[in-house]
Amino acid sequence: MNIKDSTEVLSKRSNYAFPAAFGAFCHSLSGGLPRDLRRVARRLTRENAKVKADPDTYQQTPVSPAVGEPARFVAAGR
Repeated sequence: MNIKDSTEVLSKRSNYAFPAAFGAFCHSLSGGLPRDLRRVARRLTRENAKVKADPDTYQQTPVSPAVGEPARFVAAGR
């Protein structure tokens, strides 16, 4: 299944109102497998509902220092 197929599958399902970018995100997380695509979309929907219900409980996760170092290394042209 390609990204176009994945976004079409998600847009046809009435309980998934995802923009195309989220459809592509779900596709990448699912590896293009239809069963996993639906699982990922359901999980994101549940997590979104939790955040909307109690936004103070959920905080943004900071980027790990291990991820920041390679980015600075590449930005410096090394």
